[in-house]
Amino acid sequence: MNTSKKNLKIITCADDFGISSEINKGIIEAHSKGILTSTALLVNAPKTQEAMELAQNHPSLEVGLHLSIVEGIALTGNRFPELLDEYSYFSGSPCLQRNWKKFLIAFFCNKISKQALKEELETQIQFFLKNFPSIPFLNGTQHLHLFPSVNDIVIDLCKKYHINTVRTFTTNSYLQISSFRSAQESILKILSHQFQKKSKNSDIRFTNSFYGFCEGGQLSTKKLLRILSNLPNSGTHEIMFHPGYDCPYLRSILPEGYSSYQWETELHALCDLDVKTFLQNNSITLGRFSQLEKN
Repeated sequence: MNTSKKNLKIITCADDFGISSEINKGIIEAHSKGILTSTALLVNAPKTQEAMELAQNHPSLEVGLHLSIVEGIALTGNRFPELLDEYSYFSGSPCLQRNWKKFLIAFFCNKISKQALKEELETQIQFFLKNFPSIPFLNGTQHLHLFPSVNDIVIDLCKKYHINTVRTFTTNSYLQISSFRSAQESILKILSHQFQKKSKNSDIRFTNSFYGFCEGGQLSTKKLLRILSNLPNSGTHEIMFHPGYDCPYLRSILPEGYSSYQWETELHALCDLDVKTFLQNNSITLGRFSQLEKN
């Protein structure tokens, strides 16, 4: 075990803030009792308002934007039918498509206009900025912000609204994973390289590496300690989490996304004493996206 990680920082980030009360509760607990530093807010989810109120009561929790390309209420309403799912799965409101497969097929077959997508995403950014002074970081649902043409829209919006940090993939999992998940991760690494290349002349920043994709929804204490023990000795690295309490509602309406999620397992990992001790013994400090320097 390497114990000389003097210049090493990790940013522990929870996605899906606002999607349900069970998830909101878990994220706040992971921050107040555990090592969670940051969370990505869905501005178009059933419990967005609750999440924003919780954030106000916990100012030490860094809140960025989980840009909803799929999974969420369409903030542009019925203006762009091509963005919408046939099923209004959240509160009977017009909803964005439920999964990344349907979205990508429609988008790359030119059934979704770039202008429609840009207006929806910009509306989400504007909503966030009405409630928070700035957007310290951004990532996208199902990591779709990295895909060709979508990335152009996201980069333009980041420049316009001074969003300086975006999630990208740079590191493979250390754990045994399915070949399908491994292939997905490899594709996202290639897309991340393209995203970084396109944004080279901007102020957009990136962590040195990113972990948690292949363990998404199932990041146990054992798996987290494995990730931490294999980190480099320096730099700032993001680890993605999905803490919360069990939410049958999400499993039922979005089974493709959440049927296998173990939210409480991830919550326990973030609050685990062995994890906290490991960080202390190895001089690993907790950071935030707002502290990230230009690459």
